[in-house]
Order: sequence, then C-alpha cells, then structure tokens
Amino acid sequence: MGSIERKNVLIGFGMFLGFWYMFHIFQGLFHIFLFHIFKSPINQCKNLPKSMVKYINMLTALCPQCKVKGFYVKCSKNHLEKNHGLNIETPQEIFKKVQELTKEEKGEKKNDKKKRKSRQEKLELADSQIQPKIEILQKFLNHIPRYQGSN
Repeated sequence: MGSIERKNVLIGFGMFLGFWYMFHIFQGLFHIFLFHIFKSPINQCKNLPKSMVKYINMLTALCPQCKVKGFYVKCSKNHLEKNHGLNIETPQEIFKKVQELTKEEKGEKKNDKKKRKSRQEKLELADSQIQPKIEILQKFLNHIPRYQGSN
C-alpha cells in the first residue's frame, strides 16, 4: 500500500469516526428534545389529602346495584348519573375546585407567613370539600338492593 492510499484510508476512517460521533451527539440531543416535549404528567394528588385518593379508588369500584343484576360496571360519574340519578363530581372537577380555594392571593408575598395558609390548613380545606362527596358515594356503595328478577 502506498502512502497516498494509506492517507486516503486514514481520511476515510476519520470521516467515518466524525460522522459516527456527530450521529450520537444528534441522537442524544434528539432524546433530550423529546423528553422536554413529552414530559411526564403532573401528580395532581401530591398536595391533596388522603381522602382524595380514597374518593378516586371508590370511583373504580364495581357498581353494587348493577352487579346484583349481573352487569359489571365501574362507578364512574357517567354511569351513576345516567343509570342511578346520582350526581357526583369527577376527581378533575374536585381538583380544580380545591386548587381555586387553596390558591394564594396575588398580593400575598411568600415571606408573609401571617396571611399565607399553612399546608395543614390547605389540606383541611381540601378535605372539607372531599368528605361530603365520599359520604354520598359511600351511602350508594353500601346500599345493595335485592334483585327482583323474573321468576
């Protein structure tokens, strides 16, 4: 192999390494770009009381009245409203309402501890909004009518 051929091989190999390096840099940047576009959703239950999780879990239970009849349906807002005339709120509606109630006023400064609500006060306020809804749903779930099927 002559010196010119060796030079061409080295240049070709160098170009290959350059392209390979640039490809991996581009691939890394592309993954970072995708991560920022498709961020994981915000945990909405993070600053809510445990009663909110309880309410959400109750909405995933099977409807006891329909279960007796042989239908297996979740206790969703739509099902309870259409089939049983029970008007309840979705967790998203409750979350928005609680967020509005616990939202700090724009004029309040973060350092002004006298006017700001503590985390405990916010949790109690949120819990006072959620508990009545749990009680309504609990009454419905505990009431199991006898099925009067055709004999």
